[in-house]
Amino acid sequence: MKNQGPSTINKSRIINGLLVLLVGIVFFIKQLDVYIPNWLFTWPMLLILIGIIQLFKHNFQKTSGYVLIIIGLALQLHDFYPNYIQLRFFWPILIMGVGISMLFKGGFFQVNRKKSNETEKQLETLQSFSLFAGIKKRVTSTTLKDGAITSVFGGNELDFTQADFENELTLAIQCVFGGITLIVPKNWEINYEVNSVFGGLDDQRIPVELNPDEPKKILHLVGSCVFGGIEVSNQLK
Repeated sequence: MKNQGPSTINKSRIINGLLVLLVGIVFFIKQLDVYIPNWLFTWPMLLILIGIIQLFKHNFQKTSGYVLIIIGLALQLHDFYPNYIQLRFFWPILIMGVGISMLFKGGFFQVNRKKSNETEKQLETLQSFSLFAGIKKRVTSTTLKDGAITSVFGGNELDFTQADFENELTLAIQCVFGGITLIVPKNWEINYEVNSVFGGLDDQRIPVELNPDEPKKILHLVGSCVFGGIEVSNQLK
């Protein structure tokens, strides 16, 4: 994953802004009594839309985007053709597909193959993907440059109290029907650029007085939270 600088953050902001604008236009047209199919306002369509946005943001290399689109399509088709699309078969097939990908594409969904409470040592790019699972990890790398944390029907708990970086660090966060907990050092400043749709972001950090002589450490959190929750704290529980 490449370092996410201002251009990446601006791209994310533009895409999210266009999404909100599009939703507003659709609702406005609906208020004019113009016919719009009701299936456009279902949560499976929301999953599909989020998946498409993720693919555009990451040049169609974001695996979680494809997963969300597949899940959304399956649920939407089940509503249209309940006698032909059986979800009781879909979920096992999806899980088996993830397993096959893990076996044949070493590194795919890499985090899910690791044990809980694992320590991430020296690395520049952090990757943590949770799908129908829970991950608890301690990050001790002092060379972090960027990263991505994704929770889809799962949870991520990452302890950064022993981690470090130079000047600024950007973490891309995607939380869909899941939760993300970040425990950060007390001297980190955080810039939030997270869009929330039926979700929440809870900053539980205890205010501390920073030493003006120390170099600033700014963590940029960018992304979205849909039907989920993001919690940030500066103390271990």
